[in-house]
Amino acid sequence: MNTRNPLDRIYSAWSDKFILKPSVLLKSSLIQTLEQTYQSPCHSEPLMNKMRMAHYIRESKIIKHHVQKINYKYESPSTRQTKKSPCELVSFPAFLNYILDDIAPSSPNLPRGNVNAHWEPIYKICQPCHIKYHLLTTLETADKDAEKVGGLLNFEDPTFPQVNNSTVKDGKLDGLKFFEIAKKYSRWGISDRIFKRFYDKYMLDFELFGYDFERFLMAYRRLRKKDK
Repeated sequence: MNTRNPLDRIYSAWSDKFILKPSVLLKSSLIQTLEQTYQSPCHSEPLMNKMRMAHYIRESKIIKHHVQKINYKYESPSTRQTKKSPCELVSFPAFLNYILDDIAPSSPNLPRGNVNAHWEPIYKICQPCHIKYHLLTTLETADKDAEKVGGLLNFEDPTFPQVNNSTVKDGKLDGLKFFEIAKKYSRWGISDRIFKRFYDKYMLDFELFGYDFERFLMAYRRLRKKDK
């Protein structure tokens, strides 16, 4: 079972799914821009397989419905002003408010309301209280975890690219990673009320997998104080 800091994971979900690449013409439809993006020579892994393309097209339709819902109910003049580029389909504060609400299914295209595997709590997806996992790995320590997993599987050279500079001590991430995540959030001026709702939703991900929410808040508040 693999985990990731919920704060980092949610920001990554927004930046990956709700920001268009500047090279794509914005006047195109969302599906067309997706096709262009993944067929572009600038993309690290161009899509050649029709089944894989169908998957991304289907996902683009789902994301389009999320965008429409966010723009209709959660965007405001103040949140729109926080966007730095028209490539940002929705602002990050509006996205946060959207995923923190419990929204019932409203159409065949969104059979699970606002639920999506990219931002659903990991404990709900992986059910660690009901499934006995042999190993727990994290994205933050993927390079070290790969060595252990590879060794158990008798791989000759079980190496994995280092994804960041994080280290873990006594089951907790180091301060550098918290500072890096806090810098991402500080741009938006997220309120304490939203952070409380965030913690309430992802509490078990923080507590079960050893991510220190209070340490992040300390780093975030220091940055916000410095920016004022």
